Amino acid sequence: MLSAEADLARRARALELVQESDFGLSAQVLQEFYVTVTRKIRRPLSPETAVALMDEYLAAAEALDAPTLYTEDLQHGQRYGRVRAVNPFLAG
Repeated sequence: MLSAEADLARRARALELVQESDFGLSAQVLQEFYVTVTRKIRRPLSPETAVALMDEYLAAAEALDAPTLYTEDLQHGQRYGRVRAVNPFLAG
């Protein structure tokens, strides 16, 4: 287990990379993020805060000109800017 200081340093570095880099995230990553930050950390985030952060990550998909985000966790067919959420497991 990391010391509190090492944990904070890693967290700061991760935030720095997210803020300075173009990247894409899979639906699996978003799902794991949500579960982790709302249930598994010492001071969990509220579901509303977690979803707000996920919305920012969806903006990353738009910035990368990704037309589709495949996910089971968002409303099928919903548009988030230019990105359309698609549940790949729905028929049709």
